[in-house]
Amino acid sequence: MRGFTLLSRICNPVFMPMFFVVLKFPEPPKKRIKRIYREVTRSEKSLQVIRYKYSCFFYSQCLIYNHRLLNIILSGLFLPKNWKSLNQQKTKPMKDRTLSLIAGFSYLIIFFAAIFANFFVLESIFNNPLETIQQNHMTVRYGILAFIITVVFDVVVAWALYELYKNHILSRLSTYFRLMHAVIMGVAIFALPLALVSTTSEEILKQANIFNIIWLIGLFFFGIHLILLGKIIVKPKLISFFLIIAGIMYMIDTAAHFVLPNYETYSSIFLVFVAIPSIIGEMSFSIWLLVKGGKEY
Repeated sequence: MRGFTLLSRICNPVFMPMFFVVLKFPEPPKKRIKRIYREVTRSEKSLQVIRYKYSCFFYSQCLIYNHRLLNIILSGLFLPKNWKSLNQQKTKPMKDRTLSLIAGFSYLIIFFAAIFANFFVLESIFNNPLETIQQNHMTVRYGILAFIITVVFDVVVAWALYELYKNHILSRLSTYFRLMHAVIMGVAIFALPLALVSTTSEEILKQANIFNIIWLIGLFFFGIHLILLGKIIVKPKLISFFLIIAGIMYMIDTAAHFVLPNYETYSSIFLVFVAIPSIIGEMSFSIWLLVKGGKEY
């Protein structure tokens, strides 16, 4: 590149039009064209130059920006024809690997935040509503924050997975269903702060039930997302299988809540059928994203 600079300063601008006519040079990158165009259009003289022929435009540029433009041209002459594709091949593994790491870490954050918020906070509210709100109100507040964190990283996971598998025909649809789950989850969280200001067990349980019902509706759409995700990733087949089973069980469990009048009788059975495939599928998928995701490209 230093040799090109020296050569461009030695060249006489008078002979530059001959250089452009004789040599057929590749078009410089778009950013450099835009920058040159902005610099040219700053004066009225330069605006008149644009009206001339193609060669006159470059001649005027060479008179003003001789060494800079010649560097661009000479550099372009020695680039291979497929330099853009070669550059993309070098940067793509890094990008896909980064997206996989973002999705994997976000999944782990969701997993641990949801466990704390659901099993340590929400279950305590259902078991001892008034005592939990009055004596352990800070724990409830941390639980609300944990639910908000799950919503935030749910959106991050949706974005990362879409970027990672955007060439698949089902990727956009899968992302939409996950975002629907995140939005519904965010609406459901609104009921929990109202439980903090309630003074009776009935009011607290009412707000907790509202949260639970809205969340269950969101899990139905989340189940559809998992089914589509299992179809998208294909490999590893075992993880894909568990994701599909987990998605089906989420949908069945939500439907059973609204269809079965005696759901509480079978609630423990449904919990097992939902928890086992979802924990195995989603946890193994997050670990796979952290360890191997993006490397196959």
